[in-house]
Amino acid sequence: MYPQTQQTPVDARRTEVEAVAAAYRSLHRGDDRAAPLAVITDALADLDAAGRQVEAQARQVSRGYTRAAFAGH
Repeated sequence: MYPQTQQTPVDARRTEVEAVAAAYRSLHRGDDRAAPLAVITDALADLDAAGRQVEAQARQVSRGYTRAAFAGH
């Protein structure tokens, strides 16, 4: 049917970045100042949420080790 083009990881990442940039630009009606600010705000919020999730998982693992130590395992 259609020939498949093999994209390198860098090309694929660039395509993904361009798609995200276009979506934010469209969402902010072409405002070239508001769009990147929104991207950065969203990225920082995602990083913060991921950090909280990692901390919560670390606490759960730590509690598991503590319970096992008290239980004599």
